[in-house]
Amino acid sequence: MKFYNLALNNVKRNFRRYLGYFISCVISTIVFFFFAIYLFHPNLSQPGTNLLFCVTVIAEFAIFIFSFIFAIYSLYVFVKARSKEFSIFMILGMSKKQFNRLIFLEISIIGWGSIIIGIILGVIFSNFFLVASEKIMINDSLYLYLPLKAIVFTIIAFLILSLLISLSIPVLIRRKKIIFLLRQLNEGDREIKFSKFMSVLSILLLCIGYLIAISNRVEFLSDFLNVIFHKKRNQILFLTITAIIGTYLFFSQFTIFAIEILKKKKSFYMKKVNMIWIADLGYSMRRNSITLFLVTILSTLTFTSISILYLINDGVNDNIINNYPMQFVYLSLPGNEGEQQDIKTIEECFYKAGFKFKKYTAIILRQQTDDKKEIYIVKLSDYNKLISGLNMKNIYLNKNESYIVEYSYKTADDIDKPLSDITWSLNNEKVILRSIGAADKNIFMRFLFSTIIVVNDNTFKTIENNGHKNNYYGFKIEEWEKTGDTVDYIYKKINKKYSRSFIAIGAGHIFKYEKEHWTVWFYVCFFIAIILFISAGSFLYCRFYTDLNQQKEKYKGVSKIGITLDEMKKVATIQIAMLFFIPYIFASIHTCFFLQMFELFQGLDLKLIGVLLSFFVVHFMYFLIIRSRYIKYLSRFII
Repeated sequence: MKFYNLALNNVKRNFRRYLGYFISCVISTIVFFFFAIYLFHPNLSQPGTNLLFCVTVIAEFAIFIFSFIFAIYSLYVFVKARSKEFSIFMILGMSKKQFNRLIFLEISIIGWGSIIIGIILGVIFSNFFLVASEKIMINDSLYLYLPLKAIVFTIIAFLILSLLISLSIPVLIRRKKIIFLLRQLNEGDREIKFSKFMSVLSILLLCIGYLIAISNRVEFLSDFLNVIFHKKRNQILFLTITAIIGTYLFFSQFTIFAIEILKKKKSFYMKKVNMIWIADLGYSMRRNSITLFLVTILSTLTFTSISILYLINDGVNDNIINNYPMQFVYLSLPGNEGEQQDIKTIEECFYKAGFKFKKYTAIILRQQTDDKKEIYIVKLSDYNKLISGLNMKNIYLNKNESYIVEYSYKTADDIDKPLSDITWSLNNEKVILRSIGAADKNIFMRFLFSTIIVVNDNTFKTIENNGHKNNYYGFKIEEWEKTGDTVDYIYKKINKKYSRSFIAIGAGHIFKYEKEHWTVWFYVCFFIAIILFISAGSFLYCRFYTDLNQQKEKYKGVSKIGITLDEMKKVATIQIAMLFFIPYIFASIHTCFFLQMFELFQGLDLKLIGVLLSFFVVHFMYFLIIRSRYIKYLSRFII
């Protein structure tokens, strides 16, 4: 038998173990190839596609790095599981060089197989991928083409990856380690040891992390943490560290501690088959603690990244509405000779594009207070006309009273002072304006004015000649989300978006580019999340089938004392469900608290629940597949 045939037979014989890893490699290849199609698309270098190009490069690099780490860990576990087989080869005289060559050939066979199948499937579905990309990212330039460069690039990248893995695995699995593992196989499960201190510490660390996450809802806790950490990013870093350490200790220590407590409850422990699955679950948790930890962290990363991008992408509309109540604003500054022509052009463009709108006007006075602070002032009648278009109630002011719309100046004296107690002095104290309240909502675009207040019409007449008048035009537009292209055209017609003589800002333009930006990130990260999620499931798959021979011997033994097939199915289902869904539950909890930290949702958010349920459905299907194959194999050994 040739050496290549030996490697090929080994792969065939152990293919059931390699299946989860092989499927993950195929999916990684497909996704990598899809992004390579973007990378080498003829139209991607055109203006307006730079973001997609940059995000694609980042995605390709991330997939390559993660695929390497995932492959190293998975193959390391597989080789450990086959330590008896490799030890026999070495006893029969296999040299270290031959062992390295055998590993290299096996990994190369799996690598070539995943590359070939991945590219074939990628080419088949490339048209669907590009059509979906056009629809989701609203990019009509991504037409179908023959992706020869993408095919070559993918083959080269994964061949390099396969070579790196082949060179790394023999370094991790040395000859003396395999002989040591061969001895371990014959020792069976040892007594499980755990630390009560570490078990309690795991819960304590997780609770500390969760308290930090919700600190923004508890004022005294938020103030306390601000004193300790100073900056928000320090809190996020500390939360991440405590969550990681706490999760690892939970699986390696607390789960064993909890199972030992469960064993002491004899009424439950001795009931039917409970003793079998509880006793075996302790050893399973101990053997698989690192795997369960990795699955939880990977799932948390997947859930959190997708949830953040989904919530941000879905919330673009609400953010634009809050920040830009008037969907198009034209602010004419002093000396603008083309004001009326620009307004006429804007109205004509919206009419021709078929958009219905209402125009609101106001005079906004720019002045300096006696303490040299810039302030913008609008008269009451103009302000009430503006807010009527936003379905807000009118306000009423007496002489020398003011109403704050936007307030940017905060001095040391003002920090603890309510906004309603603030006063402004104008014209060398000839006019003293006392604030009687503040608006809940800024009807002007945010950041357009630093500080803007409303005054009585009579008060406005007394000060209007001492400042610079700006004419404000606000357009309330129906279906404003579709005005992006029209606003871009308006910008071209009136020369510049920003000019010395006027400022023009369209919410449709901002919405268009923000939506495209976040949609690209969400779309790309969604595919990376698929790889992470499937890889997490593959970790579990690989552990189940690594332990299969040991489980087979156990079920053979318990079948001799009378366990039935139905009881075996119940025991196996409970064990698999525990190992499958505890990481999912933990990852979901971690995700909810992380998102609380970023203040992306309040209370029970249906969108977040929808994201987590989507992952649960996929996870549950994966569970059913593995459970079916697992039980089908073990049922053959029940007497």
